[in-house]
Amino acid sequence: MFQDDLDDSAFDAELNNDVRRLKQSWLNEKNAPEILQFESELVKDLTDNVQTQIRQLSEIQSSDVMTAFANNLKRMEYDRLLFVIRSYLRTRLTKIQRHAMYILSSAEMRQRLSPEELRFTHSYVTLSEQHYSNSCLHDFPEMIQRLDEKGMIPEPDLQTHVFCKVMEDVGDVEIERADVSGVNSVTLLKGDQFLLRYEPIRPLVANGSVVLL
Repeated sequence: MFQDDLDDSAFDAELNNDVRRLKQSWLNEKNAPEILQFESELVKDLTDNVQTQIRQLSEIQSSDVMTAFANNLKRMEYDRLLFVIRSYLRTRLTKIQRHAMYILSSAEMRQRLSPEELRFTHSYVTLSEQHYSNSCLHDFPEMIQRLDEKGMIPEPDLQTHVFCKVMEDVGDVEIERADVSGVNSVTLLKGDQFLLRYEPIRPLVANGSVVLL
């Protein structure tokens, strides 16, 4: 019995850590102007765990009011977690639709997608090109019918400002553009929060030194 309690505690601790990671990945994705690396293993593990827990809860039949109440609370927590997972995936899908051609034009961006997302992106671009061609582009001269010419592909605005929190001491970071006081660098220390341009902190978001709020 004691060992079972230890196993349950270890599982809960691991699950809670995964939940925290997912929520931060969700916030990062919502607030970053570009699509970020897909958290494939994290999403799969959490989805599998939550679905297993929900299935087990649905099989529990209890006449005890407090037990039933506790199980309902657990089910609500799992439902909220599934909402976060779905929102994370929808956020990525929206970015893919907005910058599909840009993503396909960049090997780095393509590697950030899951296999399913990459297949969707290819299909989305193909269907979009067919739609534009059938609806209007066929009336234009062939030399201006292409949609993938340089300067025509919408790109993420990496110069947009984002709220961020420093998770570990980083030190001085060049922000490149001097503000009105002439400062062109900022010292990032653990716990500090800033409103900064995204591009200078882009690699720090990728490695987890900085998170978006």
